This record gives sequence, structure tokens and C-alpha cells, in this order.
Amino acid sequence: MKLGLVRYLAMILFVSVPTQTVMANDYLEVQAVIQKYFDGTEKGMLDRLSEAFLESAEIQYIQEDGTLGRLPFPEYLSRFTEGRQIERYGRLVSMDVTGSAATAKVEIYMASRERVYTDYILLLKTQQGWRISNKVATWRPKF
Repeated sequence: MKLGLVRYLAMILFVSVPTQTVMANDYLEVQAVIQKYFDGTEKGMLDRLSEAFLESAEIQYIQEDGTLGRLPFPEYLSRFTEGRQIERYGRLVSMDVTGSAATAKVEIYMASRERVYTDYILLLKTQQGWRISNKVATWRPKF
């Protein structure tokens, strides 16, 4: 009985270790993509921003009139200027990874606005690695 239990526990440990390692790597890779997003938007590093997003990505938000705003990634990218730094600070609030899908919640603080932006980011693990597939943005007044 004891030998059977030991074998069972050893099998569970052997099987679960590689999975945990992959998950740890995935979390680090997702964090790296979020950092590319921050670098691209804060420092005007458009190559980093392009590396973070899928070309088909879309940014969605509610406009001031209450209607849905949709911004394709190429148009979003065109709003930034190479090398132009913006006084904004992003922080990763939370993250979840399951298989080839992940979510991240980030907050963006901008010195020029009395707002805190919150982005809910969806990521997919493609053949090229993790990429942002869509982003939903909202804001609240800065307290």
C-alpha cells in the first residue's frame, strides 16, 4: 500500500513539474509583452509597440456620447510618434494565463490628465509568441 502511494505521488510530481515550468515561462513572456506595450506608448518605441500587438488587434472603449468606439491597431499605432516620450506610467495590476490565452489588467497614469486609465488586455500565444489580440479601455477620475 505504501509503495503504491509513493509511486502515485512520484508520478504526480513528475507529470506536474514540466507544466508548472511552462506556466512560469508563459507568465514571464506575457509580462514581457505588457512591458513592450508600456515602452512603446511611454517612450515612443513604435517597434516595441508593434511587437506587442497582433496586426488584427482592436482597441475598444465607450465614447463620451455612450457609443462604442473601435480603433484598429494600425490606426492606434499612428497616434504615436517615434521617439516622442509621453509622461505616463503603466503598471500591471493582475494577470491570468490558461493554455494559449491570457488576460492582463493594467493601469495607466498620465501626468497631463486628471484620469487613471484601465486597460483589460487579451493575449494569445501565436507561433510568434504572446501578442495582444484586443484591448478594452476605460478611465476614472484621478483621486
